[in-house]
Amino acid sequence: METYSPEIERQMQKYYQSLCKKNRRRYAAIEAVKLGYGGITYISKQIFFDDFLPQWNYTAKPQLE
Repeated sequence: METYSPEIERQMQKYYQSLCKKNRRRYAAIEAVKLGYGGITYISKQIFFDDFLPQWNYTAKPQLE
């Protein structure tokens, strides 16, 4: 699989951040398809990792009743 240069990755990240959440997911999907096999993993780890990681709230405490 061919990957993007660091400069292109930075430009893609900047553009990605300018999009709304719905369009971010679409853009990431298009880029992953363009790369072919391994594209989803590459895109999620190298370029758009923030939106693919689970969002946990570690400051909230469970309420027991």
